[in-house]
Amino acid sequence: MASEKKVTKFVEELGYKPVENGAIIVKYLPMGNLSSKIVNFFSSEIYVLQVCEKEVILLPFHQLTGMLQKKSSLVLEIEDIEQVTVEEQLLNYNIRIVYQGETISLTTQQAELSEIRSSIYYGAFHKDNLEDVLKILRDLGNKSISQSPHIEVPRGLIRPKYLPPV
Repeated sequence: MASEKKVTKFVEELGYKPVENGAIIVKYLPMGNLSSKIVNFFSSEIYVLQVCEKEVILLPFHQLTGMLQKKSSLVLEIEDIEQVTVEEQLLNYNIRIVYQGETISLTTQQAELSEIRSSIYYGAFHKDNLEDVLKILRDLGNKSISQSPHIEVPRGLIRPKYLPPV
């Protein structure tokens, strides 16, 4: 199980500066009909979305061990995020991040349900951090992040990067 302390240490070891209380649990948003959404609910990979000072990082959990993985982590430079929308959808929040013309669609559990569904295995911190992380993401979508005292907006164009396999 990944505690927030373990996530923070993992992200710092990768060379990033995580924002305090900046991690939540997400999954890629399933597309298609209800059947595909049900299958996705029970079988898709789970990620930590960690907001850092200059990046937003998606860190996958290994499906068998539950440990965080470096090899397929996605790093989005905050400056290159064009738009973020957060919408409440039934029992979840849907997050859409437009990054260099591409849309990354994620879903995350409402805080009240996270204790039942994911905190047993992943991220007991999700419930405590959800409101703050959604606010940061909404601010990114409004490009008002530069007004936030917690995050420094970087300068310069940097392409998305995947962390190399270990």
